[in-house]
Amino acid sequence: MLEARNEKPAVYKDAKAPTEKRVEDLLLRMTMEEKVLQLSQYVAGRNTNANNIGEEVKNIPAEIGALLYYSTSPHLRNNIQKKAMEESRLGIPVLFGHDVIHGFRTVYPISIAQACSWNPALVEKKLAPWLPGKRVWQDWTGRSRR
Repeated sequence: MLEARNEKPAVYKDAKAPTEKRVEDLLLRMTMEEKVLQLSQYVAGRNTNANNIGEEVKNIPAEIGALLYYSTSPHLRNNIQKKAMEESRLGIPVLFGHDVIHGFRTVYPISIAQACSWNPALVEKKLAPWLPGKRVWQDWTGRSRR
């Protein structure tokens, strides 16, 4: 099939290939629209009523790069990821994240408001539970900050 279309094997899918080569191969294969969508971040999960889950997933492009996810529904999340992997041309998975600008499992003022307090000691005290070593999330880059 590859020979019939005169395409090279997909290096970006080869986990043993060097990262730089995988990235280069993927970027060369992507259209401008796919690149723009990979830079896009959608929101899903605010209304996960059983009657809306299908519509919600249907309205999210398969090629998006990231999704702020406001739901505990594994069914919804799996449907979104399945769509990205199976319906997009290149099968790039979606990065899921949570918007925690006001704090995670708490509600603090946003960072700029904390800075305007001119009280670094108070800000540090409030953020202490979330300092390195106490994180409960994965860095989206997949790299450690140690």
